[in-house]
Amino acid sequence: VNLARKEQDEEKIKTYLEMMSMTLDKQERFIKEMITLSKENRQVVKKEIVELYYLVEQVINSHKHMPAATGIKFYMHIGVHRVFTDPHRLEIILNNLVSNAIKYHDQTKEEKFIEINTSSEKDKIRIDVVDNGMGIESKDKSRIFEMYYMSKDREKGTGLGLYLVKEALQKLEGEIEVKSEKGEGSTFSVILKK
Repeated sequence: VNLARKEQDEEKIKTYLEMMSMTLDKQERFIKEMITLSKENRQVVKKEIVELYYLVEQVINSHKHMPAATGIKFYMHIGVHRVFTDPHRLEIILNNLVSNAIKYHDQTKEEKFIEINTSSEKDKIRIDVVDNGMGIESKDKSRIFEMYYMSKDREKGTGLGLYLVKEALQKLEGEIEVKSEKGEGSTFSVILKK
């Protein structure tokens, strides 16, 4: 702000304004995630039957028109249609996973995609969020669910999204698995009891 006040060159002023805008966007995301975390910790788990088709469709629709999602194709394959869980927490989980897949897509790839699949395994329901984005380095995989952890190539975030996912899943007595290859993409698998 101080640099912009003193600057006469309009192009440099535009650069400073863009920097301010990016910083404010990051702060806004951080504040929203802190509020979500605070609410999440106080709320009692309220389970009900959740129609997965509608929830997944809602999550995709709330993200696919964002500027960062331009050029990304969204797919869904619903093999399991219902789960008995807390709809609010499951929505937080899916929103964060899809948001991350958008944030860390690989701009160099000609065809970019995010896919959400639901399936059943014995007494478990599995929801996979698959992308062909940047992927995660093996040294970072063990730390991505820590509060405020951001790897060097993940500084677009706040370090709270995956922590919120982990916290919500603990309340639901669920699990999460991550398969990722640097440069290939990632699969985050949410596993819930039937």
